[in-house]
Amino acid sequence: PVDGYATEEAQIVIRGETEPEVSILVNGVRVLPNSEGRFETEIVLERGMNIISIEGAKRHSRTASVYRRVIFEEKITLSRAR
Repeated sequence: PVDGYATEEAQIVIRGETEPEVSILVNGVRVLPNSEGRFETEIVLERGMNIISIEGAKRHSRTASVYRRVIFEEKITLSRAR
């Protein structure tokens, strides 16, 4: 997602593409890219601001990091009193 993305959904899919031999971590959890370098994982959001970190590195190289802020705005349903 783009930085500052707001959603009413409690889960969000993180997907991306890299070189197949890159090791990917999303919020500290390893995600395996397929043979073409594509990866995808689902994150459960907390209410309010969530910081999602995506890190990638080849063996013996420096880690590249990207951070995205995602806002979970829980949908509020109002009911009318009778």
